[in-house]
Amino acid sequence: MTALPLALALSGCHLSVWKRESGGGSNPTPSASQSSDAAAPQSNSSSQANGNPRARSSQVLSTWEGKVGHRSFRVDINSVVVKDDVTTLTMTFTNTGDKIAFPAEWMNNFGGEDMLTKEVKLIDYSRHLVYSPGMAEDGTCICSSFQHAGMDAGDSQTVFTTFKGLPEDLTAVDVEINGVGKPFENVPVTRE
Repeated sequence: MTALPLALALSGCHLSVWKRESGGGSNPTPSASQSSDAAAPQSNSSSQANGNPRARSSQVLSTWEGKVGHRSFRVDINSVVVKDDVTTLTMTFTNTGDKIAFPAEWMNNFGGEDMLTKEVKLIDYSRHLVYSPGMAEDGTCICSSFQHAGMDAGDSQTVFTTFKGLPEDLTAVDVEINGVGKPFENVPVTRE
């Protein structure tokens, strides 16, 4: 097994003006429901971190539903798991509107090709830190690849991306996803 030297030399960028806002908008809410319609992701061909990160779509920790652009989606946060100093975030995106014919069309609503590399963050408000996804030494994403197909109404895509290991005493994070108005708050961190 190879460790990820510098591969997960992720930014734990200090925040200078971040604060939580309450009220207004459609805020992601915790959910205890089970997700049964999530499709399994495909692993990227780049080298994987110790612990072989993979999607865990069997649970839903937090949900947001609304419009991104002119399309309707539900976004579920399935898990934030730390194993072998690697954090894996698993999310499920469900098309709740009309059929989307092209794969890039649904992804563009959430940041396009940068969706899993630059357009998702883990936020630790207690330390004023933002964690960005990691990259392998060759610069590729240590994350899911996408099925190259459109999304019928009701279809889902479950994807994951990885971050450096979170501090031992951190039990919950906020998850920020491009296109979703507010962060998913207080998502539990599981350790294996």
